[in-house]
Amino acid sequence: MDAVGGRTFFSCKRSLTETGVYITENPLKAKYQIVQVLLSLLFRDKRVKMHLSEPNAKDLDFFRQLIEDGKLKPVIEKRYTLDQIVEAHRHVENGHTKGKVVIEIQRSS
Repeated sequence: MDAVGGRTFFSCKRSLTETGVYITENPLKAKYQIVQVLLSLLFRDKRVKMHLSEPNAKDLDFFRQLIEDGKLKPVIEKRYTLDQIVEAHRHVENGHTKGKVVIEIQRSS
């Protein structure tokens, strides 16, 4: 799943298993992405999907269920504490993240 439009379908296609599916949230952001999606659909490649909607409870529940069932595994590249927020921003702004960056917030007792 590409939620930010950073990778195109063609750049990820070789990584997909036979039953794997590439889902993009932003088909217009990555260069030539919309062309790749349309070509794939034209040639009946069912491994590419677009998800164009506003987040809502039903969608969040769907993703929660996928995660709980082990069918969707988020890639967490690095974790930072709230005190390290500046370093976390620098890390993300570098533009070379390969997964999610998590900010951990400790509850006060």
